[in-house]
Amino acid sequence: MSERITIGDIEAFLDVLALISEQSDDFDLAHTTAVHRALAGAKAKIDETMSLLDTRLRQLADGATTLASTEGTVKVKPNVKYRPDHDRIRSLIVWKSLFDDDGERLALPEDVAEQAVKITYALFVAPKDTPKKDGLALLGVTKEDVTTEERIGTKVEVHG
Repeated sequence: MSERITIGDIEAFLDVLALISEQSDDFDLAHTTAVHRALAGAKAKIDETMSLLDTRLRQLADGATTLASTEGTVKVKPNVKYRPDHDRIRSLIVWKSLFDDDGERLALPEDVAEQAVKITYALFVAPKDTPKKDGLALLGVTKEDVTTEERIGTKVEVHG
């Protein structure tokens, strides 16, 4: 087995990153591109390595939820994803749409429809979300018909 990696080795890597930050204003195009590409590879390798270390910590926990060492505490928690019951939500929207905010039954179909839209927006639509293509097709419009384009900056892509 090769020599064990030390925290000093990782700190040396961080020192190199600090130097890159300090010197980057003086890099020419070729060097900037090369360093960018190399660091993108390092970032991917860091993500992969962190995943392997997480796996090892789960193994070391062996079912425990907390581990303590001289280097710190590790908590192992379930990763939970909530999956919506859309049939139940749809049913609730239909029922709640029959009433206004004060609990009074709505008489006009357009008021019921407006209430359904209001509830659906509150549940699923964030103000900055782009409408989905299938929903726009149901309305007979395109994304360009109902959105405005806003430039929010630039994106750099390095290909090598």
